[in-house]
Amino acid sequence: MTTITVPEYITFYNWACDLNRSIPRLEIPTVLDEEKWREWASSLIMVNNLTNIATPDKHSFPNKSDWKKWAYTFIQGIT
Repeated sequence: MTTITVPEYITFYNWACDLNRSIPRLEIPTVLDEEKWREWASSLIMVNNLTNIATPDKHSFPNKSDWKKWAYTFIQGIT
């Protein structure tokens, strides 16, 4: 069973880095800039062919803090 850290009370950087521990079967891109979380998330989806995960576009996730909303959809789609 996979246990993924929920995106509450944690920074985007720490959450994204923790994915290496919680989902070692996935290739996790290096997090370079929290401002570009959508690009990072798109890369995560693409390199792992996760077609069932919501695309982190600016229309659905317009705010910087929306990475948490996207992370919850990611967790639901991956578990």
